[in-house]
Amino acid sequence: MAKERLFRFKRFAVRHRRSAMKVGIDGVLLGAWADVTAAHRILDAGCGCGVIALMCSQRNPQAAVTGIDTDLDSVEEAQENAADLPWEANVSFSQYDIAKYKAEPFDLIVSNPPFFSSGISEPDTPRLLARHDGSLSPLTMPGYAASLLYPGGKLAMIFPYERLAEVEEAALQAGLSPIRITTVRGHSSAPVKRVLAEFLKPAKDAALQPCIRHELTLETSPGIPTEEYRLLGRPFYLYF
Repeated sequence: MAKERLFRFKRFAVRHRRSAMKVGIDGVLLGAWADVTAAHRILDAGCGCGVIALMCSQRNPQAAVTGIDTDLDSVEEAQENAADLPWEANVSFSQYDIAKYKAEPFDLIVSNPPFFSSGISEPDTPRLLARHDGSLSPLTMPGYAASLLYPGGKLAMIFPYERLAEVEEAALQAGLSPIRITTVRGHSSAPVKRVLAEFLKPAKDAALQPCIRHELTLETSPGIPTEEYRLLGRPFYLYF
């Protein structure tokens, strides 16, 4: 029997043995960074083991949080993780393709979408499929979000820095406006690797919001988090 793989946070633990994508820094960054404060309905698109959805629920336990993924093993593992939460949470997970998903609109959509183009049209392993630019990717997510968000709703994503310009263009074409962009580098002399981006579906006749741009550095030296990263991750990471 395979040993159960658990990633332990301060208030909950996440199984991620069966899921195509394991718990990683990208998902945790997004779960801690996304603005969940005013959201009543949250969608985690491409939820994997559910870690981002569960982090959003911890930060806003009054919100109804839904996670969807095409991988059944991931969905079932996310359901098991939600069942063990130590707070009363309204969290559910279902197997759906984002391209075919219909639901009551959401206030917030979070996604750590696949970003790797493998050069093949039919990835043949769950992990490759989870990383492959298929129906869900940084470029397609803004279009799906535009149809699934309430006016005034937000899309929060994390993706590689080199795709920022094309993602912003895709969001513009979908009618979404960037309102918060945080670039992420590992340490002060490292190149920027990731972008945390928040896009707004403007309400009718709403004034244009300026985009706040910021940079986050994760470590001062190997294994030593910056104070900003420590504050961001403190509600979750055991050693913060």
